[in-house]
Amino acid sequence: YNPYWGIQDGDIRNSRERKIAEPILMLNHLFAADNIRISTGVAYQFGTNARSRLGYYNAPNPDPTYYRYLPSYYINSPIGANFESARIAEEAFLQTPQLRWNTLYKSNLNNFPIGMAAYLLHDDVVNDNQITINTVTNLKLNEHLKLDVGTTYIKLNSTNYAEITDLLGAAYHEDKDAFSDTRNDVNGELLKFKGDKFNYHYTLEASDWNSFVQVRSNYKLWDSFLAFQYGKTEYRREGLFKNERFIGSLGKSETASFTNMGAKGGFTYKFNGRHWMGVHGVYLKKAPTLQNSFVNPRENNQLVPNLQQQTNTSLDFNYFLRLPKLMGRLTGFYTRFQNTTDINFFFVDAGVGSDFVQEVVTDLDKLHMGVEFGLEYQISPTVK
Repeated sequence: YNPYWGIQDGDIRNSRERKIAEPILMLNHLFAADNIRISTGVAYQFGTNARSRLGYYNAPNPDPTYYRYLPSYYINSPIGANFESARIAEEAFLQTPQLRWNTLYKSNLNNFPIGMAAYLLHDDVVNDNQITINTVTNLKLNEHLKLDVGTTYIKLNSTNYAEITDLLGAAYHEDKDAFSDTRNDVNGELLKFKGDKFNYHYTLEASDWNSFVQVRSNYKLWDSFLAFQYGKTEYRREGLFKNERFIGSLGKSETASFTNMGAKGGFTYKFNGRHWMGVHGVYLKKAPTLQNSFVNPRENNQLVPNLQQQTNTSLDFNYFLRLPKLMGRLTGFYTRFQNTTDINFFFVDAGVGSDFVQEVVTDLDKLHMGVEFGLEYQISPTVK
């Protein structure tokens, strides 16, 4: 069931569509000799990712599944269950479970001031330009030792804004926040029309480079590897709208900079062709994601307070068994993610008022550990 489409003039019209046009251009080069292999690649990705949605301003929510329109709203009322109203709500929902486009047009035509949109359709647009450069060198030092060295560089420029695609019969939109009655762009025009940017407009810059070196060994009874990683990540936002609600919304934010480093290793021992064991471990300090670095990038330049690097620690042990008809594996693992950040957006409708809220959770600590055991037995040529 999808409540976001409805019938308009006999045709199905969906209010939530996604349009993606992001071509990738790649150039790769490979050099190979007896004891060396060098692979280099350059990629450039650009284009647009747009998602449409309905906006409503000092008007009822048009979503048929909005909680105030459902029977449960009346049954769970704090003043007591109202079953008659719940029955009426159920009948109304079953009669019109889809979006009512004609009602949106009528609301705009009857809105006051005349011509101002109560409902409109807009796109949340992301225009990205990203270049990636990567090179990896594989060296064979001798019969048993190999050396791998590599570097990756990524540069992203992302422009984000909302664009009016259909005023649904209205003449213009007043670009204000519905909750605080403040302007979204103090320096711009208050009245917006089809094709105009409104609500928010900002850019994000991100750069990330990472280098590693790895040594691999291979012998008759055992294999091993040891690797080290070092790099740097930087994020910055630039606001192109001066939001009346936030003093620091226009211009460039401070740069969030992180130094990434880590090490990982593994060892495998072969008792014989039927029994072998392996152990792997990793320790990484990595930058938080770009999405979890700014509190609300659509409105201001504020970084998450005390933004920290994420620390990943992992260790696993494996034992393998391979017999003519029986195969098995025993695994024990421990993985911990520390200093992670999570940002959520939601609407609060309380008795003392309503607002759109950003929730920032920091110092998250997640632990995954356990044991896995599996056996496979060949009962017959066709059954396992």
